[in-house]
Amino acid sequence: MIISRNTVSPDGKWVAASDQEALRLYPIGGGEPRTIEGSLPGDNPLRWNADGSVLYVGVTAGPAIQVVGINMTTGKRTAVLEVVVRDRVGAGNIQDLFLSADGKGYAFGYIRVLQNLYLIKNLR
Repeated sequence: MIISRNTVSPDGKWVAASDQEALRLYPIGGGEPRTIEGSLPGDNPLRWNADGSVLYVGVTAGPAIQVVGINMTTGKRTAVLEVVVRDRVGAGNIQDLFLSADGKGYAFGYIRVLQNLYLIKNLR
């Protein structure tokens, strides 16, 4: 199960989390979880919008993360943005992705590993 820092709903009643089967809402006060309509396997919750009407989820697609907004009333999925590491030399996959409440601003982190290879000639 994956739980992000901003997956508690703005009203403080639910937390969104993904397991291997689905994206679910868990009531903070206790009770049975419910599956989020419109969610797909592989969706990872990132954060809610300010009024709780949309849950932003990330879908890893190779070296990129597709951010999709799920309307909590209708289950409709709307593409919001694609986050890609621009300079892929030595770059691993995106580790952390943080979104603003409107889903337009973001920051992310990744690991870059660079190495040097030396060729030595005429070594005796």
